[in-house]
Amino acid sequence: MKSLKKSVVLLLSLSLLLAACGGDKTESDPSSSNQEDVKTEAAAEQEPKKEPKNQPAEEVSTTLFSNEYIQFEYPSTWVDPQVDNALILAAFVDANAAGGFADNVNIVLEDSAMTAQEAANQAVSDLTSGAGGEVIQNYQQISYTDALNGDYDAGILTGSYTQGQSGVEVMLTQYFVATGDQMYTMSLSFAKDTYEDGGEQLGCV
Repeated sequence: MKSLKKSVVLLLSLSLLLAACGGDKTESDPSSSNQEDVKTEAAAEQEPKKEPKNQPAEEVSTTLFSNEYIQFEYPSTWVDPQVDNALILAAFVDANAAGGFADNVNIVLEDSAMTAQEAANQAVSDLTSGAGGEVIQNYQQISYTDALNGDYDAGILTGSYTQGQSGVEVMLTQYFVATGDQMYTMSLSFAKDTYEDGGEQLGCV
């Protein structure tokens, strides 16, 4: 349990770092210059629609990350933020994000004898009790699903939270793979509007 608590702290620190990668840009409202023209139906049809932050293209090109225990796809335009931490096997972030939050994914490997269900329960307990501090606020579990991965115990935990710095609603999907003495945890964080507009289809494969 102590090991997983360190993992949750690592997740929170990494989430803050990755979110900061896309936090310098601001998003403009494309309809602001057309306010006087929306009185007619024709003008309204021509007015560009306001797109959700970080919206992926309908057919986004993806890159596959894979090892013996876990594999996932992430947008090919995401970059490696070069996080210097031995527990992090991989991390990728949308460097072109706007609105104060950058969609991101990371994989953490730690020594743990927990099952996937136990790890998910511990993560929910920690995050709902305020372990996220200013980074992860108002965490709520949405679902947990067992997901056998070959001969290994695995599960998928989905939850939501508000990122404290930006106020952005975030969907957090965590994929736990227990090998018996180690735990792989993949954490995929999408702004809610991106998640609902195609982001949910990316990730575990």
